[in-house]
Amino acid sequence: LRYYLFTHVHFEVFFNADRVIEINVSTDPTQLVDISEDKPDVGDTVDVEFTYSVKWKETDIAYERRMD
Repeated sequence: LRYYLFTHVHFEVFFNADRVIEINVSTDPTQLVDISEDKPDVGDTVDVEFTYSVKWKETDIAYERRMD
């Protein structure tokens, strides 16, 4: 059994004026680290570097209608 940790997260933020209307989050399947080990020792650590990106997009959706 293999365990993978996604190391990059992308946020897509939709806004109207000064209000956030919606946020979508996704991972990049090409950026991952295999954290599997056959029999890890207690206290073993793995150094992993995480990254993120943000794309801001303006929308016409009113704040009051954000849940529709």
